[in-house]
Amino acid sequence: MKRMFDFDKYSPPNLCEEDIYERLEKRKKKYRLVMISLGNLLFQAALLLFSYMIYPVLPVCSIVVICYVFVSGAGSGAIAVIYSRKGGVNL
Repeated sequence: MKRMFDFDKYSPPNLCEEDIYERLEKRKKKYRLVMISLGNLLFQAALLLFSYMIYPVLPVCSIVVICYVFVSGAGSGAIAVIYSRKGGVNL
């Protein structure tokens, strides 16, 4: 079996329990962020389909919903860019 690390040449990395739990917590936060983003995307797609369905009956309401989806998408994109540039928020 091939060894991943050769600790004869250098000492192993210093890891403590707190570091491991911190890394696990960061993974959980990334997973939650991806799930929330996916949910938001699906919700906006549902709103677009809804506006398409109500266009023959309520064209003004449909246009308002489409404008809301575009503004919300632009805001979500801006927040995602700012969040990724800063490296996240420490809660």
